[in-house]
Amino acid sequence: MSHVHPSSIQTRFATLVFLLSWCASASAQQIDITVTGISAPKAALSMLSGETVTTVDSVGASAPGHFTYEMRKIFQSGFYRLSFDAKRWVDFVYDNEDVVLRTEAANIRDSMKVVTSEPNRVFNEFVRLSRDYKTKGELLSLVIARYPKDDPYHETTKGTLSTLQKTYSDFVARASQAKPGSFIARYIRSAQVPAVDAGMPPEKQLEYLKAHALDSVDFSDVDLVRSDLFTMKSIEYLTYHRNPQYPKELLEKEFNTAVDSILVRARVDADVYKHVTEYLLDGFKKFGFEGCIDYIIANYVVKDDLCLDEGSGTAIGKMVEQKKLFVPGTVLPAIALPDSTGRTIDLKALPGERCLVVFYSAACPHCRTMIPKLKELYDTRKTKATEVIAVALDNNRSEWLAFVREARASWHSVSDLLGWNSPLVDGYKIYATPTMVVVDKEMRMIAAPRTVDDAKEWFSR
Repeated sequence: MSHVHPSSIQTRFATLVFLLSWCASASAQQIDITVTGISAPKAALSMLSGETVTTVDSVGASAPGHFTYEMRKIFQSGFYRLSFDAKRWVDFVYDNEDVVLRTEAANIRDSMKVVTSEPNRVFNEFVRLSRDYKTKGELLSLVIARYPKDDPYHETTKGTLSTLQKTYSDFVARASQAKPGSFIARYIRSAQVPAVDAGMPPEKQLEYLKAHALDSVDFSDVDLVRSDLFTMKSIEYLTYHRNPQYPKELLEKEFNTAVDSILVRARVDADVYKHVTEYLLDGFKKFGFEGCIDYIIANYVVKDDLCLDEGSGTAIGKMVEQKKLFVPGTVLPAIALPDSTGRTIDLKALPGERCLVVFYSAACPHCRTMIPKLKELYDTRKTKATEVIAVALDNNRSEWLAFVREARASWHSVSDLLGWNSPLVDGYKIYATPTMVVVDKEMRMIAAPRTVDDAKEWFSR
C-alpha cells in the first residue's frame, strides 16, 4: 500500500535501531538455558508478539545443550524463544533480570525448572493456576448448576469452587502488586481469568463473561504486544460468542459483535490496535470466515485508514485494496475481452441498465458450485435490466472452453487467457474467485455481492 502512517515509520525506525545497535550496550543480563538431550550447535533467539516470531540473533552452544547469552539493555521486556529446531524450543519471559532455566529435550515444558528468575517462576505458576482454574472451574460450575440444591454435595461443590477462585485471585493480587510496574505484573493483571459467581445460571454466566471478560485487559499497555496477551484474550473472548449450533452466517454475526468489543477497546493505542486487527484478520482467514474479514476491513481498516503490515501482493492486502476500490460510484476499469468464438465483447455495449461481472476460474471448486446457481437466477430473471458477463481467470483455453460448454449459460463468457496475470486482476484487486461486482453502463460501481443470495435482488429489478 502506498500510504505510510507516521507511527508505522517510527515503529520501523525503532525496530532498525533495535536490530542494529544492540551491540553498542555494555550492560547486560545473562540468559542461561540448559536442555538435556539437545545436541544442536546453535539456536535462534526470537522475540514473540502474539503468534509472530521474529528472530533477533543466533546463540552458539557453549557445551551440549547449554546456551548462554547476554541480553543488552536495548532488548525490551517481553516473551522470547530459544529455538533448537522446527519442533523444539524454550519460551521464557525477559524482564530485565538474569534468567537461568533447566529442562529436558523429551518434555521441555513439563520438565522446566526455573533456577533463577522470579518473573519466570511467577509466569509458570500463573499458567498452571489459570489452566486449573479454567478446567476445574468449568466442571464445578456445571455440577453446581445441575445438582439438586437441597443435597449437601451442592454446598460442598460451591465451597470447593470458592476455594479455587480465592486461591487464584490471591495469587493474581500478590503477583501483580509485588512489583506493580514490572512487565510480568502488568501481564498478569491483564491476563487474569474473570471470576464468575457460581450461583449464576450457565446462560447468565455466559452473558456476564461477554460483558466483563475484557475489563481487566489494559489495551493501552503497548509493551504487552511483546507477549501473547492480546491475541490470547481475543481468542478467549471469541469463544464466548461461539455456538456450534449456529449456521455460518449467524456465527459470523456473533463474531462481529465480539470484534466490536475487542477493537473499540484496542483503539486506545495505535500499535495495539494494529496488532490485534492483524491477528483477527489472519485468524478469520485461516478458518474461512470471509464475512468477518469483510466486516473488519470495512468498519476498522478502511474507516480508520489503518496501515497493516500485509504487503499489497498478499490476500489480506488485496482485500483491503478491493474494499477501498469497491465504493459505490467509483469508476472501474473497462472490460472488453474475446468470448469463446474470438469475438470481442464490450461490457459497455451490452443491453440492460447494469451488469453483474463474475470473475471465476474453471479450476475453482467454489466457482463450479456457484455458477449453476447463478445461471438459474439469470434464466428465470423477471426483467432484462441486469446482464451478466463472466470473466474467466484461466490460461488454458481447452479447459476454459470445456467449462463454458458444461455451464451452458446464455450470458457472455470472456477471457484474455492470461489467468492471474490479467490486467483486470490488478484493476479490480481480485484476490480470490469467485468475485462479483455490479456496475452501470458507465462502469460505475453499484454493489459487490458476496454470495448468490446477495445477487438475487439484481435479477428482480
